[in-house]
Amino acid sequence: MRIPTAAESAYALRYVNKTLCPWRFAGNRGCAFDNIAEINFKRFRPSIQSTAACDDRHTFTAPVGCYGTGAVGTVDLSGNV
Repeated sequence: MRIPTAAESAYALRYVNKTLCPWRFAGNRGCAFDNIAEINFKRFRPSIQSTAACDDRHTFTAPVGCYGTGAVGTVDLSGNV
């Protein structure tokens, strides 16, 4: 496993539907792909407005490789930020 180049990351993130994130137009799908601000984080910080209504199983950082692979076989290209 290696860290992808900037070009490889951009390609992989946009591959599925030509947007920055694979779940861009279906926000609650984000929990299947990455560690995002979602209901667990909302419980921790209720004042946050931009959270997804799904459960990604982690309130803060998540272990490497614990989410599904992208369309081109990549993992962990976003989230945990």
